[in-house]
Amino acid sequence: MRNNIGLANPWLNEEALSWKVNNSEKDPELETKPSEVDRIIAKCCKFDNQINLISEAYHLIYGGSKNLLDESFNLTEIETPMKNSVLHIAAWNGNDEIVTLLIERAPKLLYILNKNNDSVLHVAARAGNTSIVQKLLNAHISLIKPKNDMEADGFEKTYMEKLVNFVQLRNNQGNTMIHEAMLCDENKIGWDMIFKVCEEYKYEYWGRSISCYDYAIFDANHAKKTILYLAVENGNMDAVKLILEKGKTDVGYIVGFSPLVATIIMHNQEIMRIILKHQPRWNHSLDKDNRLPLHYAASIGNFECVDLLHGLCKYCIIQRDKYGYFPIHLASYGGHVEVLKKLLQYYPEPSEMLDSCYERNILHIAAKHGKMI
Repeated sequence: MRNNIGLANPWLNEEALSWKVNNSEKDPELETKPSEVDRIIAKCCKFDNQINLISEAYHLIYGGSKNLLDESFNLTEIETPMKNSVLHIAAWNGNDEIVTLLIERAPKLLYILNKNNDSVLHVAARAGNTSIVQKLLNAHISLIKPKNDMEADGFEKTYMEKLVNFVQLRNNQGNTMIHEAMLCDENKIGWDMIFKVCEEYKYEYWGRSISCYDYAIFDANHAKKTILYLAVENGNMDAVKLILEKGKTDVGYIVGFSPLVATIIMHNQEIMRIILKHQPRWNHSLDKDNRLPLHYAASIGNFECVDLLHGLCKYCIIQRDKYGYFPIHLASYGGHVEVLKKLLQYYPEPSEMLDSCYERNILHIAAKHGKMI
């Protein structure tokens, strides 16, 4: 039986679930002490049937009785407390047979969203259930196909619009199904096959038709993370390679957070080299703090990345951020001696390297913050 936490609360990660709470700490709201009666729930028991139907839905998914598929039940009215439909549950648990039967029995289930605004595509992709993603897309295509020659007139444009709209549905986190595929747990597979499934569909981005790989580079969720960024964040080198090899190369801008900066923070030189091979201009990308990737590499003392980045562009060494600091000032603040030595090889006179706020050199900054350099 699959853990249903990701189905009910996709934003609840394992780290959040594994908090070690001090035994002396208590949650007051979990303490039960009698209080005065406020009201009596009216007609509470009339919802018993709904609870029974939810129970039947889970039994159906886990290989139990198929009574629920009887014509007498309205499957679209069955929902869990998180508003998951029976098709959401089947898609999450990877039950291909039941998914097929449910779609045949109640096609409208394809378009029900849960409390997180997840479509069944989101749920199947999050679980890494590629075959179910394909089934859901095929079912949607068969439903929107013209039924006669008269309907077929001008169908192509409408067909593509409906297909794109279905695939590009966003949940409350701003994720499409491909974002969710990239957020799969490490022990799940399927992201690569989901890309394969999506290859034949064109995505709409600012009025242009682009491939799913370009979409992965350009489209950011509410957290300002693109699909490519999520792949980097998860250390998924194969996904990064696939996206960059099949997507547009040497793009002159970045949407959201920089995937290159993510590789620096994660000390992942392999992925960093892959990104720079396909997107060399990203080495010169400035964020809202006017910081280059080299600023971040120097700040955390990532010597290997500093070595690689300044090897590609010496001029970046004397680029100030919006606070007036060069990368070398950030290295000094962190006490990263090896990085300082490396940067000073190309600009050996520290008295020239003054910040523009307080006119301090690297020695002033190190001394103020108790660093020995």
